[in-house]
Amino acid sequence: MVVHFDNLPSTARIWIYQANQSLNNHQVESMQKDWEQFLHTWQAHQKDLKAAINCFYNRFWVVGVDETFNTASGCSIDKQVNFVKGLEAKYQISLLDRSQIAFKQNENIFTIPFQEIEQAIQTGKITHETQIFNNSITQKQDLEKNWLQKVENSWLKRYFVAV
Repeated sequence: MVVHFDNLPSTARIWIYQANQSLNNHQVESMQKDWEQFLHTWQAHQKDLKAAINCFYNRFWVVGVDETFNTASGCSIDKQVNFVKGLEAKYQISLLDRSQIAFKQNENIFTIPFQEIEQAIQTGKITHETQIFNNSITQKQDLEKNWLQKVENSWLKRYFVAV
């Protein structure tokens, strides 16, 4: 059962899939249809899931499930990941690469491989004011307060210790 993302409760469970590139409007519209088609049939133990999808910044797909209705199971989550792998093949993009860390500076969103973050801080590409996307959040309520945060308030703060 597909619902509008805004109609999910704040406690809804979420998964964030980060594209390795900015998506154009045509890609977003096409992928939105694919997602909705998948979510219409998505079930856990033959029970419908109350789910929603939303694309943020033309780059991040956020899937939400109202687990007060029915809980997502391991098998249903596996189906979701397999669906995402199909999207990757269809659209020739990466959505599952967790080694790329996303940042926002002014209105620009960029990614840096995990192993290059310390160097990016040393060269000033990432500053105290740069914002980082925390794609490990698991509840809808965290999208507003904990998803996007200043680097100095994130796990990267250790790189800014005064010498």
